[in-house]
Amino acid sequence: MELWILAWILVLGVPAAAYVTGYAVYYLLLWENSKVRRNMSNLAWNSAKTRHGVQEEGERRAWCGRQQFFSEYLHTIESRPVCFTGIVSEWKAISKWNLDFFSDVAHDVPVTVSRSRNEENCQTIKRFSTLRRFAQELRQSIKGSMEELNAPTGSQVDESSNPVEVNYLKQVDLNKIQGLGEDIVSEPEKDVFGPWSIFGTRYLWIGTKGSMTGMHNDDENNILCQIKGSKTVILYPPYMKSYLRPNGKYDSGTVCCEYDAFTEAHLPGPSIKFHLSKGDLLFIPKYWYHQVLTTSKISISVNHFSSTPLEFFLFGIPRLFLIFAHNLGLYGRSRGCVCHQTNQLNQT
Repeated sequence: MELWILAWILVLGVPAAAYVTGYAVYYLLLWENSKVRRNMSNLAWNSAKTRHGVQEEGERRAWCGRQQFFSEYLHTIESRPVCFTGIVSEWKAISKWNLDFFSDVAHDVPVTVSRSRNEENCQTIKRFSTLRRFAQELRQSIKGSMEELNAPTGSQVDESSNPVEVNYLKQVDLNKIQGLGEDIVSEPEKDVFGPWSIFGTRYLWIGTKGSMTGMHNDDENNILCQIKGSKTVILYPPYMKSYLRPNGKYDSGTVCCEYDAFTEAHLPGPSIKFHLSKGDLLFIPKYWYHQVLTTSKISISVNHFSSTPLEFFLFGIPRLFLIFAHNLGLYGRSRGCVCHQTNQLNQT
């Protein structure tokens, strides 16, 4: 009997102890790194470039190569957003994807269409449809006119306008739609995250003018790729969290906030704005807060979350347990969530 107890201790206890030890070491390193980040943030806070309340235009450049991207933007003490041009423009999706394409080839993939700004502390309102039907509805709503999708990159848009009704297709897993993944493949040297980021998910977004993703952050590095139309993205560094008014609404791996960067007064700190057009790729470092507004009549985008094996081990596995508990109603339901609607509207 004692041997059985010892065997169970070895089988269960040793991996558990290794996991806890790994977490402790990681958070110790994270705590040490956070002190450096705070010092860097204080320097940035007082610099002329990012003085209080100033919103600067984000950096745009051609793809610099993976090694330079890692050293200058990703693996730095103070990682920062950047927009790369010339990568997405080479994808097949640029010439193939439009409302006609999704109306004809998307089959009947079930989707959930958002009809509210889910990240805010309000009702989460959604309706059920299919990707084919949703694309057909949008195509009909714009009466077959697709000129705005081909508008010049520098064209001016009205960022304050909102549609009468929000119809935003968010985070459709591309793995559910056969063949789409082949349309967004880059050459190996232009693969932004590289082979080590093997735990990644890719999502499709389709929205009308005024569709918005509220202020939030993500615990994974993220790239947002603009296939059709245009978007404006406003970002704040992680240390601005308290000013952005986190609301406690549950979204896996996300901190949702109440602050609206497009309508409220500028905060007493720096922010970065990007205007994304067809073919742009925006790198959003993990934990950076961002809000996204569709500024063209129709927008089609893809985003790609990515984690290294170590990041998945430390954060991805616990996140899966929390998702499981949330779906059972045991976690993250008291203050609402973005994934379960509080007002169901079935497609008629």
